[in-house]
Amino acid sequence: MKSLQVFLILALVSAMSSFAQAHSEAAQDFIRAANEIPQTLIGMGYKKIGLLDLNKLVANLSQVELREEAWVETAKPNGQKRIFARWERTSQGARVILNTSTWSSAHPDFKGSLAVHEVLGASGFNDEDYNLSTSLWLLRENGLKKNIKEQRSELHP
Repeated sequence: MKSLQVFLILALVSAMSSFAQAHSEAAQDFIRAANEIPQTLIGMGYKKIGLLDLNKLVANLSQVELREEAWVETAKPNGQKRIFARWERTSQGARVILNTSTWSSAHPDFKGSLAVHEVLGASGFNDEDYNLSTSLWLLRENGLKKNIKEQRSELHP
């Protein structure tokens, strides 16, 4: 089982290679954060969450352009602020634009959810209110806590 998980992680990492082309430290951190939640869920045995195929989501990362920019906080027409990143879908393809001047200040506990939110949007999923990305984060958190409890009970029966 462990060798299968290692194989899956290696396969997913190689699929992400174009998403992870030579970028800044902030961009590398974003890429790691975007991959951590779906990869963990796949490692826990999840394949699909509703209509979301986790393997396809990871594969989409290689199709999403990551652009690095620095900007002052912007607002969408509905008033929501874009501080850390934003996604776009154009005729040239999907892209995530990472705000390199603010990404490092995002709280580490929220980076995964923020990054997954942007990748979901760029991949065509509706995550406008962070419902899907937050649900994935919570599912991962619950699974990690369960695994820790199981490991503790095996060590201390």
